[in-house]
Amino acid sequence: MASLSFDGRVAVVTGAGSGLGRAHALELARRGARVVVNDIGAATDGAGVSDGPAQRVVDEITAAGGTAVASTDSVATPDGGAAVVRTAVEAFGTVHIVVNNAGILRDASIRKLTPDDLRHRALRAAPQRGRGDAYGARGVITGRRGGPAGGSRSPAPRRPRSRRSPRARAART
Repeated sequence: MASLSFDGRVAVVTGAGSGLGRAHALELARRGARVVVNDIGAATDGAGVSDGPAQRVVDEITAAGGTAVASTDSVATPDGGAAVVRTAVEAFGTVHIVVNNAGILRDASIRKLTPDDLRHRALRAAPQRGRGDAYGARGVITGRRGGPAGGSRSPAPRRPRSRRSPRARAART
């Protein structure tokens, strides 16, 4: 089976300073892509900013013989996203691949959320029309059983299927 190659392609990978984003950037570079490593360098909770993580991944890629540039623009706004694309176009002339992996971790059950966590989630989840940016995702608060709050529930657990054939089940009744 032939290996999947990205020779001559340009990839933008957001959140590429660590974790899965880093793995995506390294693998794309290993397969021949020129990579824009985008990461603002924040901690997993969103605190702080540093160009260190993105530059370290760029250094790894170039040490392995690949081609990469760092970008520390935040993709939380349309202007930041445009700046990342501008970095790719200025460095490599085009963009072929985008891996949108950026994010911050707010890992807490509803009982453990602080007022700031709730405010952040509400602002990000609500449609942003008229607020000056283009973030328009919809948020859904889920109930304990996985469905949207307000009465919707996950389906009841399924009973185990009979190991008998349909003919044997029909003969039994």
